[in-house]
Amino acid sequence: MNSLWFKNDYYDLGDRTLFDYLSLCKEHPNEYQPFLKRNKEGFNLDSKNVPPYLKVYIGNIYNWNILSSKELSKLTGLNIRTITYYGLSISRQKMLYNNGRPSYLPEESCEKIAKVIIDSDVKKTNKYFVPPKYQITKKNLINLMNEEKDTVKREFHVVYGLNKDMHRSTIYRVMQDLNAHTGNAEITTTPRSRAMASVANQVSLGASVVAILGDPNKADFGMKNIEGNRLYNSDSATFGIHLKDSRIQVVYIGKRPDHLMAEPDPSDHSNDMDFFIKFYFLLNAAGQCGTPVFIIGHKHMAKDAIDIYELDGFGLDNSGLGKGIIIILNSRGCSLKFYEYYFEHVVLPFIMATRPKQANKSPDISKSVLYQIDGEATQIAPFKSNKTNKLFKDKNIDVLKSSASDTAIQQPADAGKAFMAARAVIENNALEETYYINPTDSNSILEIIKAHNDKYPTKNKISDDHKTKIIKGLQKCRFALQDKINRGTMQKSFSVTGHFPFDLITMLGNTRTRDGISDEEIDNINNTFPLFVNIMKQRGQITEDEFEANNIPGTYCSNTKKPQHQLCISRRRCTILTNPHIFDEIKVEIPVPVPVPIVQPIAVVEYVSQRGRKRKTTSDAVYDYGNINNKKR
Repeated sequence: MNSLWFKNDYYDLGDRTLFDYLSLCKEHPNEYQPFLKRNKEGFNLDSKNVPPYLKVYIGNIYNWNILSSKELSKLTGLNIRTITYYGLSISRQKMLYNNGRPSYLPEESCEKIAKVIIDSDVKKTNKYFVPPKYQITKKNLINLMNEEKDTVKREFHVVYGLNKDMHRSTIYRVMQDLNAHTGNAEITTTPRSRAMASVANQVSLGASVVAILGDPNKADFGMKNIEGNRLYNSDSATFGIHLKDSRIQVVYIGKRPDHLMAEPDPSDHSNDMDFFIKFYFLLNAAGQCGTPVFIIGHKHMAKDAIDIYELDGFGLDNSGLGKGIIIILNSRGCSLKFYEYYFEHVVLPFIMATRPKQANKSPDISKSVLYQIDGEATQIAPFKSNKTNKLFKDKNIDVLKSSASDTAIQQPADAGKAFMAARAVIENNALEETYYINPTDSNSILEIIKAHNDKYPTKNKISDDHKTKIIKGLQKCRFALQDKINRGTMQKSFSVTGHFPFDLITMLGNTRTRDGISDEEIDNINNTFPLFVNIMKQRGQITEDEFEANNIPGTYCSNTKKPQHQLCISRRRCTILTNPHIFDEIKVEIPVPVPVPIVQPIAVVEYVSQRGRKRKTTSDAVYDYGNINNKKR
């Protein structure tokens, strides 16, 4: 066992076992700080059997820059990618802490879950023949619930990993018995698991970034002095809203490997989710964010209709001078019209206003800019037209599509803490209405709803129930995002994905596979990386044959049996959409240009005491905001 010592010299504790030392750290977190002193022996660890507390210990040593990943690899016997994964998982609170929930289930909870599930399984076994190897036993069930192989799955939903499918009602019953209604995690899908385990996907990401911004023939690939305001990203998050105890409660639903799904409170069956708000986040690596866009679905609108409103003072900055954009669509699944508007009137102005400047303060178009989006087919569609593609290319902005199913580890907005931090505030319902409800904003949002309702017949208007949810939900979402999105959070988002500062090892460390990358494979990737950068510069994508010819591990092929580069554009690896070769392949002629939607600015409405009266409805928290002048009905 290695010699352990403390930063505080006056604690002369000598050599201790790792377990004893970590116990002290846990009991006195403010007094002891773990440091590891190297010796010739080191550990001999198997990455599949590393205990959770040792993962935290090694990950913190890497995060605190006490030892490098290479030094830790030689010391522990673990590969570099595994060590990097420990560090990144801890920094994102996704491995052991998981937003404050325990890593292991308490023994009594295991016993109770085991009893309920085994009783259910016995009934099925008596009714149908079940081979012994598929029968559930108490021992393997408890081991399964506390398994620590990739990331710690949130409580209760690990039972989805059983060999047999289990009915949701059984799981909900267990959750209700244990009073578990704070949210849970869904196991990731098989295609997403395979995609995030592909080293080739991460190599294509690194090659794309260097191809757009750097130079493969220079030291550090020419990325050492790249400015943060040359890397941009946008992504969306959906917030589900429901009523509880006369308040709006919002629970984040993300696109991460550990999806968070809102569950009804078992004690209140009326607490059903029935309304959603979508938020589009635009940011750069310098820690700046663009105009926030909130999307509300109204099913009675035409499928291609779009209703856009700009609201002064509804931005994410604390000055109260920024504007926010509220868009009403047929559904939250955004249309081609929306993306045409979003790219031209939100993304482009933000990039041009914040990119590097010349001496005369005008944008320096000679410096290329990277703008990364996810692989949604509708989002990519505008770049198949010459109009949108030319708008970006003429301003030296290259648009990069992330690898399919890899948004959780390649999209800075999704991989960072911005959405997660806001979700933690919203999910715990820690905000009182006093803090986030602004009467002026409430009246302005009400004016938006009135302006929208004037366009539709009586039966198709937004209901009073939804008015309340929109008015309170928009303000609560905006308040939480405003509170948690700051310069440091946005810069960290680009750091954890390896974009800025550029770090190929960090990108490789984000792959989610149990098989590590050996030193020889890392050396091979470093040697062949300039080749991949040049291919990406020329053609905008790397083919399957080129990865296999250069022995890049972990390649991922679709179930269609086609190579990645022959799939539809949304299912491929990282692809530069503005590359001439890619554009020639995907371009389509649009006979009628998509009309630019008319933006309707909403003036700030002076505050008038609402004094909304409670109405007799099925919900216990619906107020009439239409009677703002206290007129009798």
